[in-house]
Amino acid sequence: MSTEKYLTTNQIKHFLYKYIPEEEAKKGLFLLPLQTGSGKTHAAVQYMSERINDDFEGIMVYAVNTRSNVKETHDKLLAYLDEKHHNEVLLL
Repeated sequence: MSTEKYLTTNQIKHFLYKYIPEEEAKKGLFLLPLQTGSGKTHAAVQYMSERINDDFEGIMVYAVNTRSNVKETHDKLLAYLDEKHHNEVLLL
């Protein structure tokens, strides 16, 4: 999947890797308070998928603000995940 459409995605993802300590990342919960359209969902999905594809041992929770964003975010995550991890994603 391409990130060219989202110019800030790589910067946000770099921030996530740099500033979320490993022990906090293992908890799978972080706050990313950025404005709408900044690329935070795209970056967070890439961050989560990279960690899961590297056999992350833990639980991650990603909350969205509208019901329509739930399915969209879930689909994005599955697109980035290795197929062997698809059954590990729970959509609520």
